[in-house]
Amino acid sequence: IPVNNPRNEKKMRNVSKEMSHNPDWEKIEKKKRLKGRKAEALVEEYEKKRLNNEGRDDLADKIEDYSKKLGVGFDILSWNKDGTKRCIEVKASSNNSFIITRNEVKKSQENPNYWIYIVNPKSNGNVQIKILKGPELKDPSQFNLDPKDYYVSFSMG
Repeated sequence: IPVNNPRNEKKMRNVSKEMSHNPDWEKIEKKKRLKGRKAEALVEEYEKKRLNNEGRDDLADKIEDYSKKLGVGFDILSWNKDGTKRCIEVKASSNNSFIITRNEVKKSQENPNYWIYIVNPKSNGNVQIKILKGPELKDPSQFNLDPKDYYVSFSMG
């Protein structure tokens, strides 16, 4: 988070308040999940309208929620106008960053029809959706991938 941005400083104060002394981790996680589900619902609605506007009502009816399916690496299965699959990973973000899993990065590299939709709710009640088609997430001229967590394994013997 850039230090000189007053909006980010306010966010950091709010995070500090939320995480002070005895954070309610369950409440924090529930809030994140609800934000994510709302973003997925907005993208699903957006995709149905897009396909209907392109004259593909048949494909709009075939959109599927994949968010509960483990290991697929995307949230929504939609369609391109030509009938090919559009695998959409949805990210809810109010700034220019989001968390992505190693599996999602891998799927984005393997699948030419992989899309990331970044849903950004605005303070006036509107929603902005930024769409990245086939993002080259490992291209440093476009994106900055920073490790956030590490998986640790060890032997007990």
